[in-house]
Amino acid sequence: MALTFGVKSTLLIAGMAVTAAAAGKPNVIVQDVKLNKATIFLRGAELSNSATLNLPAGDSDVILTNVAGNINPGSLSVMLNNDDVIIQSVNLRSEIEKPVYSDEINAMKAQIEEQDLAVQQLNMQTEVNNEQLGLLRDQDFFGTGGAPLTQEQSVQKLDFIRTQMAKIYAEQLEYSRQIKEKTEALALLKAQYEEKVTQFKERRTQLVLNVSAKKAVTAELDIDYITPDAAWAPSYDIRSAGMDKPVTLTYKADVIQNTGIDWDQVELVLSSADPVQSIAPPQLYPQYLSLYNEYAVMGELAPAPVAMMAEDKKEYSRNRSAKKAPAGGISSFVTAESNGISLTYRIDKPYSLPSVAESRSLTIKQTALDGKYRYITRPKMDEHVYLQAVVENAPALNLLSGKANIYFDNRYIGQTYIDSGLITNELELPFGMNKDIQVSRKVDSKLTKQPGILGSAVEQSEGYMITLSSFAKAPLVVTVFDQIPVSQDTNILVKDVKTGEGTVNKQTGEVEWKVELKPQQVMELPLSYTLKYPKEKPISGL
Repeated sequence: MALTFGVKSTLLIAGMAVTAAAAGKPNVIVQDVKLNKATIFLRGAELSNSATLNLPAGDSDVILTNVAGNINPGSLSVMLNNDDVIIQSVNLRSEIEKPVYSDEINAMKAQIEEQDLAVQQLNMQTEVNNEQLGLLRDQDFFGTGGAPLTQEQSVQKLDFIRTQMAKIYAEQLEYSRQIKEKTEALALLKAQYEEKVTQFKERRTQLVLNVSAKKAVTAELDIDYITPDAAWAPSYDIRSAGMDKPVTLTYKADVIQNTGIDWDQVELVLSSADPVQSIAPPQLYPQYLSLYNEYAVMGELAPAPVAMMAEDKKEYSRNRSAKKAPAGGISSFVTAESNGISLTYRIDKPYSLPSVAESRSLTIKQTALDGKYRYITRPKMDEHVYLQAVVENAPALNLLSGKANIYFDNRYIGQTYIDSGLITNELELPFGMNKDIQVSRKVDSKLTKQPGILGSAVEQSEGYMITLSSFAKAPLVVTVFDQIPVSQDTNILVKDVKTGEGTVNKQTGEVEWKVELKPQQVMELPLSYTLKYPKEKPISGL
């Protein structure tokens, strides 16, 4: 590797020190660090590196290469395991470096130059032919003096011109075809070349250490830092081979690694921690009240703590903002760990990830779930019947928020989103609609009464009829959900509730029917209730 210092160029071999001729100048060491471990967070990654340094006695400038292009300076940690060496300074710098292209890219460049030359030659030949055509059209080219041409000579001349022009025009057509063909191929080749070349950054980040050694020593160096140019996002595949089969849940990670360096056989850890998010709870500040003074200057009215509180809220809001992250199988090598704060997946085999702008999908693990299948409908919201698998003890699955691809009976059904913040003890996994059952919810005019005033109160009745129609070839059990209002005020009464065989949850107002539908059967489920509330007060929720 060649680097330039000052005026003269000095060839530096990685891992070897070059003593400056001038006294007082530090030795210079250039060396690649080895990436050992990458912990990828939802945003960012921590990279753990090492290097073995052969240090001469005295001061040395250690230039460490093969580091990420974008490093958070505040996260940088550098440690030497030798007491005879003192680290005097640590700096990050960016150096312009001529890129070293692969053999594939160099071959593409040579092919582009060859094709470009071929197109130029064809264009030159076309110009030559145009000049020849011009000469054939010029009568002076055949001479103007002498005796007039005989008829035979004129015929010979015209035949010559005709033959030559026909030949040239044929060549021109062929040249035009070749130019068009080669130009299109050249444009495609140049686009492919530019796409590959852009992956090589001419500006490389270097970590520069100034160290002082009491004597010549060999020291082990550990370097840790955080880069924002890597992330991962959880995703899932949820598969069912049928209603008599368990549900297979596949944990996946959509990983992006665009740090500028390739990760070669590194220890890979995926963590749900977010180093960008605030790790400390927000502070409460005094909430001052005062009478509004329209003539006062707003800045003078606000005490300092109020301004601090606003800034703290702003910072907290920024830290709590929604997170995004920008895609096989390694499931048998994954160990899951949880410390109550974050969840980590440790891959127990070395893994390689090139630095590219696209994401890749890694399979973390698979697990079989004992899901209870059911058909459900909520006709108040949607007049369709859906197939679900209900999984109990859902918190034990340690699911993070992410998209999930749904498959049923070896067919792709669609995509859903798992929101970890909404997971209770039960997890409902959707498997699409069942179109063999039709459902409707209509107002029952016989049970519905418009609001009427009775003394100081208003009474009104609501009535609905839910109708299920089965066109399936076998009996099906369908769970139907609806609701009645729930009063949060003693002056508001919900009475005369009629649900047939439906059960009512008094806390939530949810009504549940579980019915068995035979083939071609039509079933009706009634729902009615009466509301009573004060006439002079507006009611929220109606």
